[in-house]
Amino acid sequence: MHDMSKTVSADQVLELIKLKQAKSKSYTDTKRSGKFLNLQVGDYVRVRMHTHIRKSEFQFTSPRKIVAKRSDRTYQLDDGKVWNQERLAKARVNSVPSSSHSLPSKSTVSSYDARKSDRTVNKPNWHSDYVFHT
Repeated sequence: MHDMSKTVSADQVLELIKLKQAKSKSYTDTKRSGKFLNLQVGDYVRVRMHTHIRKSEFQFTSPRKIVAKRSDRTYQLDDGKVWNQERLAKARVNSVPSSSHSLPSKSTVSSYDARKSDRTVNKPNWHSDYVFHT
């Protein structure tokens, strides 16, 4: 049944177990480890809110500026609160639109003529055998 010619000592078994565990640990660490965001002081971020939010509420706060870096993964924002990196997401902050990019005034919008559609509308087939009372 079993080949007993190969005998392995207890020390060799322990060494094999340690090698397998180290290999498994390194794989798990590379796949599951948290990723560092490249955040610097002066960047804008949004804070992820609580896990349970209602439909009408936003999942993230408005953009906040990073004031200080407390440690590798914690940052102080301009509102004075300190947040862990896992709750932060980089935010894109757009500049204030200039007057040249503003919406057209009402006078220019109303000067356009409303054009009627050229599409022909056919009556439904069921109207042909249906009696309308007017």
